[in-house]
Amino acid sequence: MSDRGTYDELLAGEIQSCTEVHKAFNDSSHPCNKIVNWQKSVIPELKNVKSLELSVAHRPEAWAGNLHDAKILFLGSNPSFSEDEVFPDYKEGWENEKLRDFGARRFEGSDDRPFGANEKVDLKLRDRIYLKNGKLNEKTKVTHWNEIRGNAAAILGKEKADVTPNKDYVMTELVHCKSREEIGVPEALSFCTQKFFHNILMATSAKLIFVLGVKPATHFRSLFHGIPDTWGMGSGSVGVWPKSNQELIEMRKSGVWSAAHQLKHTIEMDLGGISRTVVWFPRPGRPAWPRSLSGDNCPIDAEVMQIWRSKLN
Repeated sequence: MSDRGTYDELLAGEIQSCTEVHKAFNDSSHPCNKIVNWQKSVIPELKNVKSLELSVAHRPEAWAGNLHDAKILFLGSNPSFSEDEVFPDYKEGWENEKLRDFGARRFEGSDDRPFGANEKVDLKLRDRIYLKNGKLNEKTKVTHWNEIRGNAAAILGKEKADVTPNKDYVMTELVHCKSREEIGVPEALSFCTQKFFHNILMATSAKLIFVLGVKPATHFRSLFHGIPDTWGMGSGSVGVWPKSNQELIEMRKSGVWSAAHQLKHTIEMDLGGISRTVVWFPRPGRPAWPRSLSGDNCPIDAEVMQIWRSKLN
């Protein structure tokens, strides 16, 4: 195991075992109190517990993919939650090596390691979580993962079946505790990013970063000064993006969605001591804004795609 791989494991373990989670659980003044306690609303066993030690609460999520080698980093607000997933909690059995293995190598699951996700040869079986019965979820893919894989493939100029989060890209968040609808994220944002985001940036060589969604853009803008107001969507931005395929056609016809307009969502920033290209992009799932980078309704011109690709090396 390389030294860098060891560092990735240790960082993943540090995030997953964040000591502030336990402090925040019973401290209403802690900035992470709201998000840490959110799981009480979906896990009945947590409603009356006084401590998270040995509980079934999901731990914070570090990232998903190969943080060190990834060429592209996709950044969201915070991880969502699935009660059916085999995910590290505070019960016995999720300590040390197994915990770090999940955190640093999420997509290397197998029949012998039935947790995380699995890069099956059959593309149809990828981007699925392992369920508590030890089997891959045969009913549904994780929409977020599946959509990002397709867009990563388009950026890299490869077939979707030929890209993998084990090498090509990584997905992470500004806040690492889980909730739905970003509950608790605004309160925890400054605290969590100061604690972990710089270390994540130091650990990855990815020079192309996609900030996914309106709320993540608002959060991202609050963390860094000097971002043009034409970049992104949400608070502090006057940026625009076509809201439907029909609007995309109309904007192109009227000349207000040229490559120059698209590039207003692409900026250069120093992050983690490296100059990186930061792109705002609609988040997977919803709303149904044009965001597929392949097919007839791709909202991005070849010229812009080529500029992004030039930043990968």
